[in-house]
Amino acid sequence: MSAIAGVWRRGGRPVHGADVDRMLDRQAHRGPHGRGVWKDLSIAVGHASLQVTPESRGERQPLVDESTRSVLAFDGRLDNREEVIRALDAAGHHTRSSTDADSEIVLRACQAWGTDAPRRLLGDFAFVFWDGPRRRLLGARDAWGVRPFCYRVDGDRVAWASQVHALVQAPLDQPPPNEGFIAELLCSIVNSTDETLYSGVYRLPAACMLIVTPDAVRIEKYWSLDPRREVRYQDDRQYDEHFLALLDEAVECRLRTDAPVGIMLSGGIDSSIVAGVAANVSTRGGRPLPRAFSLIYPGYPCSEQPFIEAAATHAGLESVCVANPDVDSYEDDVRRYRDLPTHAAGAASEPVFALARRQGVRVMLTGLGGDEWFSGHQSRYADLVRRGRFIRLCREIRDDVRNDALNGWRRALWNTVRPMMPDSALALARRAVGHSPIPSWIRPSFAARVGLRDRLYNVPRRFGFPTHAQNEQFREAVAGFSIHGYEMLDRSISQYGMEAAHPLNDRRLMEFGMALPEEQRWRHGTRKAIMRRAGASLVAPSVRTRGENASYARPYDDAMTRLRARERLGAPGAAFDQWVDRNVLLASYDRIAGTPDAYDWPHWMALSVRLWSDQLLEDRPRAAEPAVGHTDNVRHVKGRQR
Repeated sequence: MSAIAGVWRRGGRPVHGADVDRMLDRQAHRGPHGRGVWKDLSIAVGHASLQVTPESRGERQPLVDESTRSVLAFDGRLDNREEVIRALDAAGHHTRSSTDADSEIVLRACQAWGTDAPRRLLGDFAFVFWDGPRRRLLGARDAWGVRPFCYRVDGDRVAWASQVHALVQAPLDQPPPNEGFIAELLCSIVNSTDETLYSGVYRLPAACMLIVTPDAVRIEKYWSLDPRREVRYQDDRQYDEHFLALLDEAVECRLRTDAPVGIMLSGGIDSSIVAGVAANVSTRGGRPLPRAFSLIYPGYPCSEQPFIEAAATHAGLESVCVANPDVDSYEDDVRRYRDLPTHAAGAASEPVFALARRQGVRVMLTGLGGDEWFSGHQSRYADLVRRGRFIRLCREIRDDVRNDALNGWRRALWNTVRPMMPDSALALARRAVGHSPIPSWIRPSFAARVGLRDRLYNVPRRFGFPTHAQNEQFREAVAGFSIHGYEMLDRSISQYGMEAAHPLNDRRLMEFGMALPEEQRWRHGTRKAIMRRAGASLVAPSVRTRGENASYARPYDDAMTRLRARERLGAPGAAFDQWVDRNVLLASYDRIAGTPDAYDWPHWMALSVRLWSDQLLEDRPRAAEPAVGHTDNVRHVKGRQR
């Protein structure tokens, strides 16, 4: 985790290196090990470094090839170093040695392969490459979007940074609010993967490139999962061995550091199997064992302390728990980042991050990714209906009922019927039952102004996978809200000079997980079947056989009480009142408030938007018609399939 920043005036007007320095100042927490700015008349490229890998020690970025005036600013970790080095050598682009920093290898790759370079790179990264001979800027973000990348285009000026707040303060101005994206947030349904709270300021989507020339700005996808790929074996043992081999490699890549490593251990199967593999990899390589860090709420349903202790003991890891964290950083988040406050469950982890940093940790492993690629989906019922497997369907439903995995009969029926319905029939069904994802407190005039119904409904439902279960699993994995959550986590942990690493989101595991037959993900009423089997020797039995993880309603209850949610939501606000009917919102809030362990996500999102609008919009004139979507001079191009 480092910071990137820069400005290019495509028309040739000079830029000031001091402006990029100020952008780096706002992201200084991301780069405690030094910074640099390269400038050449109309372009300036900046970088602030967090040096985590052994090869990065002592490196200075941006890297500059003086012979071509080509420049690279790289935030990331390259996982297929040897493969890329061999390919570069074969193409005549020799690297100095196998001990080169990742950034050196990526610079050579960009010089050799241009816009084909990102597709060839495995790992977590965000980078900018200035191609001096071609006068072309190439920005790229990794396949899952682990490292952030934001940008804005104003006339001939293109500016970029790791985080949004560096693009909406001096030397740049604060743009008007992006009401369309705000509406999605107020509905708790974020479909956009590229918009921000500000018109004209964007996030580069995962697996995409930003390509800028003097005449054009375009976004191009460089990699996609192949929906036709299948992984098929004769027995479970072969599936388990393949999964463990990939997870072992993914963990080892993320342990390439000479700094202490931590793991966020929740007591669920995902983080526990990562902990078990990390312990084995560390022992095999003669490294110190990672230290487990956990969040607990003694006496509350969300406390997983017995499972955490069992998981840590089984893996042989030292475990440190933080109990009932007292968090009061929400309004500070808004002021500092010019963005929504960190979600309450994420903010509750910040005392854990602070403790880990005091103990020298620079890399924090997580179990995130297990839900996205290995949990399975109830739409497998629709696949059984389509194949005429009605007896099997009855058995599956019976097993799900026995294991409390049904999620309710109505939802099960809906997940059976909905995937098979064409879009027109689905729209009719929604109207017939009066279903609307738009909360009653959203003002109809606001919803109409931003085209909210289209934003919520006109999203892809099918991605070319052969089964309904795969399509639904993938749709939920790549939804805008999922990406939004990962970006919040990056922002939260980066302020402590650490980076989060998610082995289960390794590109190779993403590809493997989506290519599995559904019964490897969900079998006999049990989700993540392959992970539970493969973890037989790695995970404590009590963790391996437990059902659903605990609800994390508690942090939201605490946060809303501390922030005086009802008082805040009920107070007049010029901007907020344009979007929300406060009386209807308060009535809805009162129906939920006081309900034990109610997961009150919708009202938390409304409160988050309110905190942001109060601080950043109430003291400035509001634009009459803020732009929605990309500016006209940014073009999306369909990417190449791998």
